Amino acid sequence: EQDARALELGLKLVADNLQVLYIGPAKSPATVCVLKEYLGMGLGQIQVIDVPPQADISNTLLENFKANCPDIILTGGRAENGESSGMIPYLLAEQLNIAIVTSITDIVSIDMLTGLAEVLQALPRGQRRKIKVSLPFVASVDMAAPAPRQSAYGCAMRGQLVVKDINQSI
Repeated sequence: EQDARALELGLKLVADNLQVLYIGPAKSPATVCVLKEYLGMGLGQIQVIDVPPQADISNTLLENFKANCPDIILTGGRAENGESSGMIPYLLAEQLNIAIVTSITDIVSIDMLTGLAEVLQALPRGQRRKIKVSLPFVASVDMAAPAPRQSAYGCAMRGQLVVKDINQSI
């Protein structure tokens, strides 16, 4: 659910220019079903790096983003199944030596001239706080972020899952 909210936030920001990456077991029927739902939100494609179910994805993510680090990396706060430690956003930010902002609900503005973004962070009891953060950064999206748009079957069927084996990824 948090990943879908992160996707919604990304679509709101850049629409067709959004790059989506999934690292995990690509052939699992449950994975394909969820990724198709994401495609149904209006994505043209999702890059999928196929790794075994019990693999540690942090090194694969790190290699991918070291080669091509975007200005903003949006994630959910934690996985909904499996180990669910919630450490991936923190590890990624630390290894890439970039800032992390947790529990965001919106990205209010991005100023490419100054290299700053203004984000809205969720606080307890429905409160919000505006934070300025330098680009690039990692942001974990909170459940208080806007709900994801409904998935459309036609979009899901038109979208593509571009699968790479872990040995081909970098």
